[in-house]
Amino acid sequence: MLADTSLLLRLYWTIDRRADKGTRRSSRLVMIVGLLILVALSWIVGSFAATLADGRFLFQVSAGILPGILFTAVLFGVVFVGFGQGLQALYLSDDLDKLWVAPIRPEAIMTAKLLSRLPSTVLLLFLGTIPALIAFGIGLDLGLLYYILGVLLILITPLFGISLGALIAIFLVRLLPARRLNEWVGAASIIIGVLLSLLLALPSFLGGNNQQVDPNVLATAEKFLNHLGDLPLPSMWVGRALVEFGRGQIAAAAFSALGTYLLITVGLFLVTIFVANRLFTAGWLRMQSAGTAVADIQEQPGVFGRHSLDFVLGFKDWLLRIRDPRLLATLFTSLILAGFVTFMLLRPQEDGSSLFALDLSVEGGVNFLSPGVFASGLIYLVGWMAFFNLALTSLSIERKAFYILKTAPLSASQLFRAKTLGVFIPYAVLATIGLVIMLVVLKLSLIWLPFGWMTLMIMGYGLFSFLVSLSFLYPNLDWEDPRRMRNRKAALPALLGAFGYSLITVFVAITTYFFALSEPGLAIPIVVMGLALLAGGTWFFVQWCTNRVEKAWPRIGAG
Repeated sequence: MLADTSLLLRLYWTIDRRADKGTRRSSRLVMIVGLLILVALSWIVGSFAATLADGRFLFQVSAGILPGILFTAVLFGVVFVGFGQGLQALYLSDDLDKLWVAPIRPEAIMTAKLLSRLPSTVLLLFLGTIPALIAFGIGLDLGLLYYILGVLLILITPLFGISLGALIAIFLVRLLPARRLNEWVGAASIIIGVLLSLLLALPSFLGGNNQQVDPNVLATAEKFLNHLGDLPLPSMWVGRALVEFGRGQIAAAAFSALGTYLLITVGLFLVTIFVANRLFTAGWLRMQSAGTAVADIQEQPGVFGRHSLDFVLGFKDWLLRIRDPRLLATLFTSLILAGFVTFMLLRPQEDGSSLFALDLSVEGGVNFLSPGVFASGLIYLVGWMAFFNLALTSLSIERKAFYILKTAPLSASQLFRAKTLGVFIPYAVLATIGLVIMLVVLKLSLIWLPFGWMTLMIMGYGLFSFLVSLSFLYPNLDWEDPRRMRNRKAALPALLGAFGYSLITVFVAITTYFFALSEPGLAIPIVVMGLALLAGGTWFFVQWCTNRVEKAWPRIGAG
């Protein structure tokens, strides 16, 4: 078994190295810079923890807390990675059917599959934890045994997460299809990543300028951190044992903690390999032999037959996004980011003021940035953020099915208009609801409501027409991860073009509003002329986008 496992691991690692050689230099440079930042942050955390352990900071905690927290984070943090790895390697790999008929023991196949991504996992763990452990050991002047055991324990810690994640995957595949589970895993990772980044950024936004620290907060933090060491977790026990070994205090309790930790890591991995192998084999064979249910699909003209082509194509796009949890997660994260920006803009300032109270009055007492104008601008910004990615991936969402559309009796302008309406209509609904809420909350004038609503609609259609046109100019029809569905080449043109269009249209709208307030007797003609100028300029802009799409249409998918 060891020989088979070693052979398979060498083959998998060779394939990974060859794949890494094809990575672009810019991507490698970004990865190296990111890893260096990770090392620096890890060292800072270890040094800071050392100051807490020896009482050089505001309070003092037990010395074994930091190693215990690191081992706990790695122990349970790798479970999600192990689940994804188990699902991909054990059920969605394209070489399993060949391996099963080869003269290789099933245990060797399962071991090699679960450990095939171990080098990259261990590398990240090393760079994220070893600098912290070293800095902590130097700060407390710990002995050589501390460093040797720390490295060895970090090496074996991922085995627990890989084993537990694989066991969860093996049992869940018996309930749900593996590919569907993989989609939900991708959706969860997208949402978790965005939420974690927002949680990390939130304290810096809410911290304010107050530099004084409440003593009660410090006492609570000290008590909380010290209580972490009392948790009945083997990772916390081995953290204390590691510090004791570093100080030369070798006791039976330390050896007991070390043995327990080895049992739940190496021991659980061996149990998974030899005991769960039958469950894995049965689940994979059942998945291969499962037939495809054929639905009785009959023509029903009443569903789509009486609707326009724009409605059918737009509805089809939204069905794709709803049925794939990963696509739905990307939309959900865009809405989360838009909501976060709205919260940060609307929250009261330290002096109790609000952005809605800005007064930019000019001569004559006309405030051209009234609460209604600011509310409309905020709604436009939120809609831009919420559906920006949706518009830039309007064509990329088709993937290989794009060639069906290209051979269909459809013109480029028809498809472009349908894709634009598929993004614009949700924006229009969101903008209308937001404007009504602002109207009630801020008690805005009903007289200016039609002007604000029509301005939002005209600007929104022009904005999303431009963004959707970029999805035709820079498509990405070969993607697996929805987070990489957008073509990088479209990022800069999208930001510059959308900002330029928004700047011009906002200037026209605010100028119209300013002159209408300055000349109340001519308010209606001024508003009509302003809306006509806004609509006419947007119409020409949309026609320019349509012409670019029609010129690019023959080249899409040709290369």
